[in-house]
This record gives sequence, structure tokens and C-alpha cells, in this order.
Amino acid sequence: MQSQNQNNLYLDHEKTNLAWPLYGAGLEKLGKNHAPVELAIPNPKDDEILVRVDSSGICASDLKVINLGSEHRLLRGRDLEKNPLVVGHETCVTVIKAGKKREKNYKPGERYLMIPGVFYHGKSIPIGYILDGGFQQYVICGKEILDGDEGSYLAPLNPEDGLAATSLSEPWACVDAAYNIEQRSQLKAGGTAWFIDSPVSLDRSFFDSTTYSIADAPDKVILSILNPELVQYLKSKFEPLGTKVITTSLEEVIAQPVGNTTTRFDDIILLGVNDASLISKLLGPDYLGQFGHLAILSDEKLSGDIEIDTARIHYDYLHIIGTSSADIQDAYANKRPLSLLPSGSAIIVGAGGPMGQMHVQRAAYDDNGPDLLVACDIDDKRLNTLEEYFGEYMARRGRRLVILNTSAFSNSELIKHLEQINQGNRYSDIVITSPISALVKQYSAILAPDGVMNIFAGIIKNPVIGVPQNDTVFTGQRWVGSCGVNYSQFLQTIRRVQKGLLDTNMSVAAIGGIDAVYQGYEATRDGRLSGKIVIYPQIKNLPLTDMQTMKEKFPEIASALRDGKFWTTAAEKILLEMVSSDSRKKEK
Repeated sequence: MQSQNQNNLYLDHEKTNLAWPLYGAGLEKLGKNHAPVELAIPNPKDDEILVRVDSSGICASDLKVINLGSEHRLLRGRDLEKNPLVVGHETCVTVIKAGKKREKNYKPGERYLMIPGVFYHGKSIPIGYILDGGFQQYVICGKEILDGDEGSYLAPLNPEDGLAATSLSEPWACVDAAYNIEQRSQLKAGGTAWFIDSPVSLDRSFFDSTTYSIADAPDKVILSILNPELVQYLKSKFEPLGTKVITTSLEEVIAQPVGNTTTRFDDIILLGVNDASLISKLLGPDYLGQFGHLAILSDEKLSGDIEIDTARIHYDYLHIIGTSSADIQDAYANKRPLSLLPSGSAIIVGAGGPMGQMHVQRAAYDDNGPDLLVACDIDDKRLNTLEEYFGEYMARRGRRLVILNTSAFSNSELIKHLEQINQGNRYSDIVITSPISALVKQYSAILAPDGVMNIFAGIIKNPVIGVPQNDTVFTGQRWVGSCGVNYSQFLQTIRRVQKGLLDTNMSVAAIGGIDAVYQGYEATRDGRLSGKIVIYPQIKNLPLTDMQTMKEKFPEIASALRDGKFWTTAAEKILLEMVSSDSRKKEK
């Protein structure tokens, strides 16, 4: 085959471990001189296994680690020059050798998908962030991965499962998880709640529609309540359930030292409070804990903009909820799912990027998805890809995909144009997939009452924004976010891929070998591709090759692409057969 001979593809056959260690902050610190580093293949200890890395997807989250180095929130204090990290967490592996204590459970040749969200003895030590990840040819899996808190973090694969398809189960699981965020319909059972009122009088019956039992009551309720009748009312609600009720002033709680157990709340309920600076303070890390809910019950105008830390909403799974009524149940009521509203209208911001494309694909192929889907980006090439991939599909089903290059609009013009697209209406769902906080503020102006603002992207740079909330949280909206995926959700997504219910190969924009990792991160950083890059670490001399140029470079592989543009497991099989053939020739 001419194409394979020209490119001289071959497997390395366990001679060395080519790897891309990160030695500091910045892409220039990845590997050495834009190339992988030759390391010795590690030998597993008795309670470890050695696995070969067969495929690993490039993720924008890796770039955050690369760009920040030891300043990344998970790497603070780590000297990467002395203790480098190999990134990569979308990884399929094959067992090569098992230590004596692992021989029973792990056999050479068995294939697995790594589940990156490793917890060991209660501590989060994710693969590709703390533990070495997939951009190398071989890696050791130790007790942290094999004996984790949830069991083994290696999910078994079938012989017929595609490498790219199953590697991309990880980012797809994150996308699925974004629409399955747990939303509570009342105060957290066993948690700590804090009630705060203002001189504005509220109907005491705001709690009458909520029923609590001893099993689901909070353990502690703190009352910073000015209205003495309301204090007695709340005590009468909670004390019979065994809830500890503490009455104290707002100032006393705020004055407590940071880290005090009473300053991390599962629920903060504001009754008639319109002080924007106070609301901003309560959204900070000293008060609202992870998975916390801030509920605002008020029909009063705010005194200013609320400062929202968009990174906390994403990384700490915060919920901002509210109602203009005096009934707490209206704020906590799950009036609609957090998935895209069936037959609704949705905007995907940053839709042309790898993760944005997945959100568009999910919405387009969901039979219960939105009737109107607006894909916003600033790159015509990436937007045109979305139109090509999904526009006709949605149109055949009587639904509409609109691609919109937002770079040509001012902020006010964009909001007006989006309203016109939706016949003068606001949107039921807005999903932010670009890590830019200003976009959250910009698009919040077009979110409908009872709409969902889903902050999918992890925003690190300047995450705090000032948002006027008079027409947002007071109309039943939910602002939510999610970071990563839990163990069971990950397994569910893998099973969907294995059963053919989810075509993750549609997300593949380009492939490459071990030498192409640097080039792949450059392309991801520069946003040159609409889709994911999958690296096959066992292959050398395979440059970064996108689906559009596959026919020119590798016609044999291109012949197996679906519709001439989508990666397939059949195309992958041809690639690996070509590699094996070249490798055998090289050995001779």
C-alpha cells in the first residue's frame, strides 16, 4: 500500500516507553523539543499491573493543566521539573503484565477503559491530573486504580469495541452528566441550612407546602431572622424533627473564622433580601459549600449586580435558584428537568469546539430535544461543519438548527438577533462550553423565565462576573454547573457506546500517532478543528490527520469512513492492520 509505505507506520514493540511528561507551565514544557521522551518501560510490582496505552483523546482540560502547570488547583505545590506529570485521561489500555498479587484478576491481552475520576481512601487523585495519564506508551496501574473506593477504575472492554469510540466515552460521559445534575426539591437531608430575612415582611406561610420527615430533615438550621414570629414559626417546623435550631445574627455568622463548620452551608435561603453585595458574599467559598443551593425569595429590586463566581458553579456544582413568591417550594420546585427542554429552544455557546460539537450532536439526535437549536461560535469553518453534520438531520425531523457567527454582532445586537430567531422569545436553555466568564453574563440576558443556565466549561481566568438578577433568579431560573462525571454515570455511557446507542466516533476530527501529541495540542489550543483528536500512542510517524484530508493521505482508511467524513471502528481496524503490516516488514 503506497500510503502506508510513504508514512512508515509501525508499532514500537515494547522497546522503550515514549512519553510526553509535563515539566512546567506552558506547552513548551511538554516533552522535550516538541518531541516525546524515551523512558524505560516500568516493571510492575506484586500489587500492580503494566498496561499498554492503545488510544487517548486530547481534551481542552489537559491544556488547562499544561498552561498552568503547578498553579493548577490540583497540582499546587508539585515541582513538575523534578516530578513531571503525564497528562491524558481519555484512555484505552491493554494488560501487558500483572504482578503476582494481580495475576488472578488481570490477564495479558485484556482490554480496559480507564475511569479517570479515581478516589482512594476518600481522596480524589484523578488520572492525568495527579496520577500519570495516557500520553505515553505504557503506564503502571497500582492499588489506587485497582483497589479504589468504588472498586477498580478499569472498565472492561469487549474485543470488538473500537479504541477511539471507547476513549471518547469519557468526554461524552461528562456531556451526559451535565444534563443529569442532581437537583434537590427541598433542603438537604442531614445538612445545614441558614435562613436570612430582611426588614421586608413576608407571609409566614412560605413553608406550608413543604413536608419534611425525620429521615429527610436538615441536622442543623441557623436562623438570622429579624421577625420574631417567623423565628417561632421556623422552630415549630424543625425542632419536632430533631433538627438543631440556632438563632443568631447575620453579623455574628459572617464574623466567624473562615473554615468554621458553621460557615459552610448546604442551603442558604434569603427571605426578601435585596442586598446584592450580601448575596454576592454568600455565594463565595466561605459560606456556600459544594453542591450548595442559594435560594432567593423576593419580589424586591436588587440594590446592584450580583457577583457570581462562574468557576464555583462549575467546579462546586452550585445551584442558584429563586422565586418572586413567598413560598420556598416555588424556589426548590423541579418544574422542569435540567436536560434540554423537550420542544424548547436552546443555545450552545462555543458550539464549534470539540465539547460544543458533542452538545450539539446530543441535542440534534435526541428525539425529545429542542425544536430550535442555535449553535454560536466565532469560527465559520467550525460552524459550517456543524451545519454539514447536523443541519439536514434536524430539518428532516421538523426541527431547526441555526448556526451563528457571533463575532459580527455587538452585545445588544446579538441579543436582539437571537430574540428575532426565536420569534421574539427568550431561550429555555443556554449551555456555555467556552471557558469565558463574559459569555455567561452576555447570554444571561436572553434566558427565559424557568430557563436553565448550564455552565459546562470550567472557567479559570477572571471567573467572577457581575450580573443584574432582577429578571433572572426571581423568575424561577436555575443556574447550574458540573465538573466531571461520577463512577456509575461513566459506566452507563460506556454501555451505551458498546450497545451502539451512542456514536462517539462522530466526534473524531483527527487522529495521530505518539509523535503528533504536541501538534494535537496546538490544534486544540488554536481551535483549528471542530471535534476531538485521538492519539494512538503505539503508532509512530503518523502525523495529525483530519477526516477531510484522510482520502488524500490514506485512501484505504478513507474508504471505511462513514459518509466519507465520520471516523469508524472499521477505519480504525484498517489503520491498525496497516501498522501491523509495516511493523512486520520493519522487523524483517
